[in-house]
Amino acid sequence: MIKITEQALRDGNQSLMASRMTIDDMLPIASRMDQVGFFSLEVWSGSVFECCMRFLNEDPWERLKRLKDKMPRTPLKVLTRAQNLFGFRIFPDDVVYEFTKYAVKNGCNVFSIFDSLNDMRNMEVPIKAVKKEGGIAEACMLYAINPVYTIDKFVEIGKTLEGFGSDVFSIHDSSGILSPSVAYELVSRLKKVLKIPVCLHFHSTTGMAMMSYFEGIRAGADIVDTSISPLSGGASLPATEGVVTGFMGTALDPKLDLKLLDDIRDYFSKLWEKYSSYYQRVLFELDLGAFFHQLPSGMLSHLIFQLKQQNAVNKYEQVLKEVPVVLKDFGYPPLATPSSQIVAVQAAMNVITGKRYQVIPTETKNYVRGMYGKPPGEISEEVKVKVLGKDWEKELIDDRPADRLKDELPKAEEEARKLGIVSKPEDVLTYIFYPKVAQEFLTKRR
Repeated sequence: MIKITEQALRDGNQSLMASRMTIDDMLPIASRMDQVGFFSLEVWSGSVFECCMRFLNEDPWERLKRLKDKMPRTPLKVLTRAQNLFGFRIFPDDVVYEFTKYAVKNGCNVFSIFDSLNDMRNMEVPIKAVKKEGGIAEACMLYAINPVYTIDKFVEIGKTLEGFGSDVFSIHDSSGILSPSVAYELVSRLKKVLKIPVCLHFHSTTGMAMMSYFEGIRAGADIVDTSISPLSGGASLPATEGVVTGFMGTALDPKLDLKLLDDIRDYFSKLWEKYSSYYQRVLFELDLGAFFHQLPSGMLSHLIFQLKQQNAVNKYEQVLKEVPVVLKDFGYPPLATPSSQIVAVQAAMNVITGKRYQVIPTETKNYVRGMYGKPPGEISEEVKVKVLGKDWEKELIDDRPADRLKDELPKAEEEARKLGIVSKPEDVLTYIFYPKVAQEFLTKRR
């Protein structure tokens, strides 16, 4: 029997609505979703956390608790960025353990953990933190096509993550570029060496995802991530109903209630008009350019939004063509937050200014220094000089980035209390992740 994680409230929402769906539009259908029998429901991520405060005037911790109250039966899943957690920088270990403790306390059961560079040094502590709190650790490998990654390398990553104590190994293809034949070969190889379940998380950007799911499931995959049909396809994931009905009557039948699924589909269909301002036609079209730029689908909607703010949305296609250049220059990092933002923003700067690396954001400098981890491939000396200057060698670090950081909780708590924005321990973590946004939001809440 294939198991299903429903993504409408997180990845479907993020990929097609820029994470703008409110809790008030989730709660009316939540109890029905809880009755379906999903393996888990993904409801939380860094994007959701930030958008709750920045755009929706919601406390993200309260959102999580309210959803758990409505969905007590189904495990709730959160997507975290390994040592980056919900932020855009590496956090020290004390923050990782504290966040995990309160995430579990507020309703999270399953932690989907990825590192944007597939740097295993950034994965071990987050997995240990989840296991310490009694949660389910779903360790993710980010799929990419480049000269560095091979099937052997991906299998090696799976064995390493299982060794760290992960309960599930997940293959994440947020660009929609993993072909059916590769899905079959990769899952077949993994099932021979791993004792833990294998999960598939593929986006529909190039139109292959449902075929790749079929081949991956045929090879032995245990879990797939899907999104109810109004929030599926294009930049999002395959439709839940398609996977469920496709395996009906077989040994892999998920045995989910079709009437319930149809009620859920009908509910989300009625939200289309309300959120229509966030839909972009490009997010629903097949994008064969993803084979070249490899940006995750969730990043595309945010890139359009950011270019609009710069009055440069007409340069969107140019930016996508510039991304592969930056990708090669940066040592072929798999693209997910924060590496996708770093690469996309640098590509945008190159296009807008008309000259490569004339403007270099701080995040690019920290990336090249090694403050996010080690890229899969080598960064050329020419790029290092452009980004860090002639003395670039003095700037580089080669150890685990978090090992260079001091415990952060005591100082952050002191700062937050002086600002008068702490009414519960979780507020300190909110302040650590997004200091400026949190200060404004929590002051307003007070």
